[in-house]
Amino acid sequence: MIWIFIIEILICLISYCNEGQYRFKAEVKVYGESHIIGEPIMARVEVRNALGKEFEIDRAGGGNWFIEGKRCGTILPIDTIPAGPKGEENNQKKIRYKADWKEEYVYDLVDFCKIKKAGLYSIEYRYMLIDGKDLAKPVSIVIDIREPEGEDREAYKYFKGNIPLSGDKAHELLTHFPTSTYAGWVFGSPGYSIEWQTGKQIIENMLMSKERKEKEGVFVDEDKAMEFIKFSEKFLNANPDHVNAGLIYFKKAIAHMVLNQWDEAYEAGIKSLGYEWPLWYYSAYPPTREKQRKAIEEAIKEMEERGLVKKQK
Repeated sequence: MIWIFIIEILICLISYCNEGQYRFKAEVKVYGESHIIGEPIMARVEVRNALGKEFEIDRAGGGNWFIEGKRCGTILPIDTIPAGPKGEENNQKKIRYKADWKEEYVYDLVDFCKIKKAGLYSIEYRYMLIDGKDLAKPVSIVIDIREPEGEDREAYKYFKGNIPLSGDKAHELLTHFPTSTYAGWVFGSPGYSIEWQTGKQIIENMLMSKERKEKEGVFVDEDKAMEFIKFSEKFLNANPDHVNAGLIYFKKAIAHMVLNQWDEAYEAGIKSLGYEWPLWYYSAYPPTREKQRKAIEEAIKEMEERGLVKKQK
């Protein structure tokens, strides 16, 4: 029996015990190398089963942010919402995690940690229990917050430090400060919503006559499309490497399709696929992102096959 006990200890040391209490692995990616005051700082967190096998635990963990050692935000109400498969009840004695279990979240660190001054900040993410026990190795990052300059500074002063990213005030931001860094966080309408359509459906709808669109219930807004193109071109010319550039090019492609400007739609669509699309825009339902990327790929191919574009890639 003593040998069995020793063997079990050795197995533990090689696998789980060698990882301490870490049955989970957490990874954090911050989008953008440096940021200005008032700009969202988006961080993607992925937590996954680190053991490579199914296991059970008594209590679920939760994500917590710390800035300079002080807690500044909790992603999940720790110890109340299970991080296991959806549908599990909170009062179950055990929470089961499959070998391939993982979840991902995207959050604005400015919103969580209330960062309002320039400087270097040490940020730590901890996946932990309510008693402070870490379930994954803490992840430390450093973020650089700069003072706004140029048009960014003018926008910051104009709105007295409260940068509007939606609503009428956001439109005012685009009108007065279209090339500011902040403008890249205002997601306006390109005049048409592709929702879950295929690329072929998008092109067919855009090729319909105005009368048929009305009959078929295809709603487009050419004024919004023209406005989006105007703002996006000013912004992208000044900020080609903005973290949201891929999404803006995607919407710009749709706006050009609304106006049947096929060469411009084709070019913007190809450019959009050269960027990483921001997960935070699709955080309510992440699969939409890949569905829409596929739709743009299909639309590009459809434009080629129909001879709608003069200059192809």
